[in-house]
Amino acid sequence: MLEILGDRGFDGTRTGSGVGLGFYFDTDVHVDEAYTAIVDRGARVVSEPTKMPWGEYIGFFAGPNGNVHEFVSREKQ
Repeated sequence: MLEILGDRGFDGTRTGSGVGLGFYFDTDVHVDEAYTAIVDRGARVVSEPTKMPWGEYIGFFAGPNGNVHEFVSREKQ
């Protein structure tokens, strides 16, 4: 899925245990708020929240151990 987003500062190198978690939110605004908060606390930006072709709004970030996680909304437009 990250390939869809193009080059947004993530070189594709993953470290850590290879475990990724998805956190679901009710709205796109909640995703934006959570994403800003976690990046402000030191998470590495992989891809800022983006509306995907299938309708989900997804932002990817890496934790301190290098695992990539996502914040997701399936908010109806």
